[in-house]
Amino acid sequence: MKITRAAANARIGLLGNPSDGYYGKTISCVLRNYAAKVVVYEWPELEIILSRQDRCEFRQMEDLVDDVRLNGLYGGLRLVKATIKVFAEYCWREQIRLPQQNFSLRYETDIPRQVGLGGSSAIITAAMRGHHVTLVERDGRLGGQLLAAAAVAEKAAEMRALIGYFETMLNKHGVTVELNSEVTTPEDLPVQPDVVVLAIGAKPDRPDFPGSERVISAVDLLTGKSGDIGSRIVVIGANGVGIDTALFLSQTPDRLITVVDAEADAGYDLNEFLRLYTASMIQQRGINVLTNWEVVGIGVDHVSGQTSTGMETIECDTVVASGAFSARSSRQLQREFEQRGASLHVIGSALDPGMIFDATQSGFWIGAEI
Repeated sequence: MKITRAAANARIGLLGNPSDGYYGKTISCVLRNYAAKVVVYEWPELEIILSRQDRCEFRQMEDLVDDVRLNGLYGGLRLVKATIKVFAEYCWREQIRLPQQNFSLRYETDIPRQVGLGGSSAIITAAMRGHHVTLVERDGRLGGQLLAAAAVAEKAAEMRALIGYFETMLNKHGVTVELNSEVTTPEDLPVQPDVVVLAIGAKPDRPDFPGSERVISAVDLLTGKSGDIGSRIVVIGANGVGIDTALFLSQTPDRLITVVDAEADAGYDLNEFLRLYTASMIQQRGINVLTNWEVVGIGVDHVSGQTSTGMETIECDTVVASGAFSARSSRQLQREFEQRGASLHVIGSALDPGMIFDATQSGFWIGAEI
């Protein structure tokens, strides 16, 4: 009988969470004192043997409560099952033939649970510090512009996992969540707050050239607010958002997608790894990218642009803009809250449009401060 043993040591991230992966802004360290160990061997059926952290029998109720406090609600079983599932799906997708042979897997760990570094949200951090927190969201779902990123197949799993993490932590720390609620004046809130954190995000800038009223924003497109867009689409902007938009559009067959930008290179705001990856995906999807192509106007069925060789025209059904973002105006609302004695903080893209890492770090430090 073939037996395979493996172990993985505990890790800790300095200056960040090692599972977030925000462009390497984390120092990851291995703690060799603690490890998770797995033993796999041939078996007639596929069997997962529960570890002591996943036990379902207890001497009394206090024993169960202590176990949940120590190990959480889920233990390691769901992680093992998810690992096997992802492994199998990867092999099937890549046409890697697996032997018709089952196995038994047992696992154990002495890594302390729930001792990761701090969260990355003002709401969660503030709730952990003992405040009663209410989150008011204008839309019917949490996630903001993460929902737009989640529309792209290549990012969907990571973005949905991040949204799910925040939803779980909000529930865990007793945060009151009010969806489909927009605050335009302090009277819109059911209570008088002591502290107000404005995290209302940024809005896309409208391009400044003739015909710009015909343009739809990339965020509206990715969040399903654009309606019918036809089969010939021009995306203005070869930045990260523009490339994501083009990849999303290419998920529907038989579309002719062209990305134009006045810059000399596509993906100029991405790191080197992502530039290479997205360049490969663009080529695989048959997306046409035109650089040094500056849009000067939009007609009913075309886009006109200035190139190094003169004026050019691209026929299209829809034009999508993925340009710059500006912080949403909130000065009037800020003044009204301050007049009522509330301590006010503006965070994330509502203060300075940036990346996911910037927004979550901004939220964390404000949460720790209040």
